[in-house]
Amino acid sequence: MYRCAETTDIEVWKRASSGGTIRTIANELLIKKLVTKVIMTRSRGCDTETLVVDTVSEILPATWYSYNESLVPTALSQFSASEHLMIVALPCQARTIREVAPNVLIISPVCFQTLNPVDIRRVLRRLGIDVEKVESVQRVHDDVLVNLQDVVRIVPFRVFWNHFKYNQHSNHFCRSCKDHFGSAADISVFDNRHRSNIICVRTSRGALVLEQVRAALKLKRSVSGIVTILWKLVTHKALHLASGLSVIVRNDRRLA
Repeated sequence: MYRCAETTDIEVWKRASSGGTIRTIANELLIKKLVTKVIMTRSRGCDTETLVVDTVSEILPATWYSYNESLVPTALSQFSASEHLMIVALPCQARTIREVAPNVLIISPVCFQTLNPVDIRRVLRRLGIDVEKVESVQRVHDDVLVNLQDVVRIVPFRVFWNHFKYNQHSNHFCRSCKDHFGSAADISVFDNRHRSNIICVRTSRGALVLEQVRAALKLKRSVSGIVTILWKLVTHKALHLASGLSVIVRNDRRLA
């Protein structure tokens, strides 16, 4: 089941990377006490850290770019009979967690690659930003917000992303990943032109959660959702192939 979704709260939407769907689901489940904790990732410096949320907040983190190595261990450490968890995990993380906890609620943002923090620092330096002062890096709609100790630098997303040749600055395990769409998740969440989300409900648990938070989301059937998702996949694979061919050509020239 595919739906186009965005939050009904304009203040949450203003701080969101796309439609604010994940943070809205998290807050609504906490308000209704249907979960006791939400475990998710936030940007810290040019890297990431795990955030365990047990109270409602309008300032939950937006999109991050590095792989969070502490998310899975933190999530596994939180499992107990008294805890009802929602975990926001990348597709690869979701598969690992699902093997251990088949009944936990997992929401996965679609992921094609996570960036190496070293390359993020290099790009920020190239943009004239003092990386020693960076507190977080996150996308809000069409802009990347680089939060420094004393100021916020706003970089257009296209300018930021153009510095990364596709799939050459990702973590090594991203390059062979086949699960971009969160096959182990209850709900997968896609970016829809940085303004809203397309959500894919994968399980009966995911469908129940969507009903429980429906009042806080603007939902409509997304006939174009499948086309958009397939186009993203085809584009990703084509760019991945082009990137691989360019590496081969460069290596051949060096050998010659």
